[in-house]
Formats: sequence, C-alpha cells, structure tokens
Amino acid sequence: MACIIYYKNLDYDMLPTSKKRRLNPHPPVPESPYVAPSYQIPDERTSSDVTSSHHVPDKRLFTNVTSSYQKPDKREFSDAVPSYQARPDKREFSYAATTTHKVSDKRVFSDVAPSHQVPSRRSSSGVPDKQLLLETLRKYFKFESFRENQFEAINSTCAGLDTLILMPTGGGKSICYQLPAIISEGVTIVVSPLKSLIADQVHRMQTLNVKTSALSGETSEIDAESIIWDLRQEMPEHKLLFVTPEKISASGSLMSIFQRLHERNLLARFVIDEAHCVSMWGSDFRPDYRKLGKLRQEYPGVPIMALTATAPPKVREDILNQLGMDKRTSKVFIQSFNRPNLKFEVRNKAKGCLFDICQLIRANFPKQCGIIYCLSRADCEAAAAGLREQGITSAPYHAGLPDQQRQRVFTAWSRGTFQVVCATIAFGMGIDKADVRFVIHYSMPKSIEGYYQEAGRAGRDGKFASCILYFSKSDLYRMRSMLSKTGFGRKADDKTRDQGNLQHMIEYVDNKSECRRSIMLRYLGEEFDSKECIAHLRTACDNCLARNKNRI
Repeated sequence: MACIIYYKNLDYDMLPTSKKRRLNPHPPVPESPYVAPSYQIPDERTSSDVTSSHHVPDKRLFTNVTSSYQKPDKREFSDAVPSYQARPDKREFSYAATTTHKVSDKRVFSDVAPSHQVPSRRSSSGVPDKQLLLETLRKYFKFESFRENQFEAINSTCAGLDTLILMPTGGGKSICYQLPAIISEGVTIVVSPLKSLIADQVHRMQTLNVKTSALSGETSEIDAESIIWDLRQEMPEHKLLFVTPEKISASGSLMSIFQRLHERNLLARFVIDEAHCVSMWGSDFRPDYRKLGKLRQEYPGVPIMALTATAPPKVREDILNQLGMDKRTSKVFIQSFNRPNLKFEVRNKAKGCLFDICQLIRANFPKQCGIIYCLSRADCEAAAAGLREQGITSAPYHAGLPDQQRQRVFTAWSRGTFQVVCATIAFGMGIDKADVRFVIHYSMPKSIEGYYQEAGRAGRDGKFASCILYFSKSDLYRMRSMLSKTGFGRKADDKTRDQGNLQHMIEYVDNKSECRRSIMLRYLGEEFDSKECIAHLRTACDNCLARNKNRI
C-alpha cells in the first residue's frame, strides 16, 4: 500500500515506461492541435495552412495560399485565392482582382475580391483576344497592325490547330510563330535548315528579351548543358528553341527532352520553317526534312506549323502528308505570291554578256547592292573578277569556299563593303537584306520555284527592284547534262523530278508573248490577270511591255 501511495505522489510523466503501462495500460491519446482540411490533397501535391477548397495542379507547391501565391511564369499576386481549370492540352489560370498594375513584363494584382474573377483574355476556344495580340505585336515587334493572314494564322496555332502558311519573301512569316511563342505557356520548337538563319533568328529574339536558344553540333557543351537544364525545369524560361532537322534525326537525347516537355504539356508547338524542303517535289528537297513526320507520331496532339515562301499545289499536298497534318482540320493560309515591286525580264546571253551587265549596273544601280547568280563555282569566280576589272566591288560566294570566308563575304556585302555578290545557289535561304535593288541570273535556274525564291531576294523593302535572267542554249545544254547524271546520292527519282522542273523553266524563258508574272504565278497555283502587270509600266515585265508597244 505504501508503495502505491509512493507512485501516486510522483509525477506520472517521470515514471519509467514499464511502470506507466502497469498503472494505466490504455493511456489517453493527447488531442492534436492539427485540424484536417476540408478537402483531400491528391497524390504528389503538398500544402500547408491551406483553407481554400480548390484543386491544386500536380506538383505545384502552395504555401499560405490565402496570403500569397507564386505562379510558375513569375507573375506576382497578393491576397488572391487562385482558381484552376485544366484543359486537355493546356493549362489556364484565372484570378480574381479589382485593380491591375503593369510592372515591366509582369502583372501584379492587388485588392482582390475572392467572389469574382478577372475576365479571361482568351475566348472559350483558348484563343487570345485580338487586343492582347495587338499589344504584344506593338510591344515586341513595333508594328501597329497585322499584315494579311498573320492574325488568322496566329489564332489558328493558338487554338491548337495544325497550320500551313504560304507567304512570299518579306511577307512576315516569322511573326506567325514568334508572337504565339511569347504569349503561350511552354516551349516552341523551331526546325530550320541553316545554322546561319538560326543564328540570325536567335539573335533577333534575344534582343527582344525573349528567352531563345539553339541546339546544334556547334553549340558548346556548357551552353548545351545550360539549355537542357532549363528545359527540364518545372516551368522552363525558354520560349523558343531552334534546331536543325539533322539534329532531330540524329539525337535521341533531344527527343527524350521533347518527350519530358510533352508529358508536362509544355510542348507548345513544332514550327517547320522552309517547309518546302520536306517535299521531294520541291527544288530544295532535303532527306532529313522528310523524317520530321516522326514528330507527329512521337508527340501526338502537339500543333504543327509549317511555313514556306514557295510551294506549288503538289508541294503543299506533300507537306501536309509528310508532316502528318490532318487535311480536314488543318488551316492553310495562302497569300498572293505576286511581288508588284519587282520587274521581270529575260535577255539573250551573248558573248559580251558580262560587260553588258557591268554597264547595266553602273548606269541603273550605281552604289546599290545586288546579287548575280551563276551556274557553277568557276562562273562565280570569273564573274566577280570581271566586275572588279570594271571597277565594281564584288566577291564570289559558293560552297567550295571555307565557312569563315563565306561568312566574311556575306557580312561585307550586308554592310555595303561589296556592291555585288556573285554566287551559286549556296547563297540562298537566310539572306535577309532589305535593300537589294537587282538580282541578275547569269545562267538559267533549274526550276521556276528556285527562280522565284532567288529573284525574290530583291526589293524586300517594297521598293522597285529589277530581276533579269540571261538565257543561252549553251547554258541549257550544261544544265541538262548536270541533271541527267545519277550517282553521288542522286537517284533516278531525283533525275525525273529535276528534268520536269527544268522543262517548266524552259517554257518560261522561251515564251515571248505571255506575261512573265502570269506564267510564274500559275505554276505556283495562283491565277493572275496580266492587265495588272501592264497597269504599272515601271514594273511591267518585258513581254507585257513589248505587247503594249506593238499595240501602240
């Protein structure tokens, strides 16, 4: 009894565990201060001190939600209770607020009333309203309004539709994917054929403070690791990533990065620039472009945008088929291929042709830059030397020159150090100099499509420019000889295609009566009334001028 009294007089908490069990085998469980929330947190979702009843997106961390919330895209909110609504392919947040303050690129919402919401700047279909698009256009690109088909094409890709855009050189194709990339959640992947073109686009977007990078064989290991690290983050900072088709076909690690983005709904879209390279019927067919169809197979549901400046109907059909774009739902935007500021002319190529060209440049284009396209590397070297002898600064440009030398020539010509570049077709895609006043073909091109692209590098500023093609039977024989050969990677199908394209080109140069524009545009799938050509005498083609002169 004394022993029992002894234990009763002691503090219970100080007793050994064995004694506690003997005295009280079922001790009361102390009441927990924790109060269970009114909802159940799904797997992989964490929260603390949450009092709202909304669903939290996967892998998002909310702390003290009633006082602050940090959105993945770094916009700041205070005293707001967010609501979240998931769409099948995107994520959309809407927030209640009574006042909006713009701070740099961020929006800060304050004085929040939880009972109502800010009207969404997207329609029910997920398309941003026109005012938001115009604000972005003015802020980043300094344009007051959209050009033809730009607004509609942007709406299409923002709605998650496959989109094919055909616009002539200088028509504003790039904005059709750059602007959506800025306003969209996730990363836009741009496939482009030339490293020089990629470098130019990356530089432009970086100057606009849009996070943009490129992954290619020339990307340093440190830069590549930095890019890949960001793409693996929950919300990458990158808006645009440029890659070559060769990189996609050869790099399994790049495809795995795309897969991780796809799994998190962060692949905004694939953009295929110079999409005519996909088609074996095009003048610039590239086998690695043909393999891009696997993007649709590997990442279903990700919108595809294809862009090109030239694509006859047969090539358009092939682009849609090869990229797996659904013809029933894809949107196709075709702008007129007519370049009203360009004058087209075909001249006979005589022995003294190069001297005539020098006279033409000195008389009509003094101190104005231009391009002379040649059939071979030897022709480029000879033409450049001939122009220099006549006092016209010029340099050759062809695939036989080292990369650094070609880059120096291009840079010097762009800055006005050289007036003329004498080049093969290697001087092609990515040449974006606005004030080219003349493009002369010293030899006949192998296709109308190629001729349109090369001549179209003149007058991108919208001002008058001249496109002159010199034609001789000897050049035709040389061209036929080149295209008749197989081997060295050329297949019989390539031979058949190229000979068919050449025949269309022969019909163009041999025609002495029909409007040049009509012939060219009809080949590209567009009807054109020759009356529009002769209506502007300065830019009327040689055939229309001759026909009009005969009538007078």
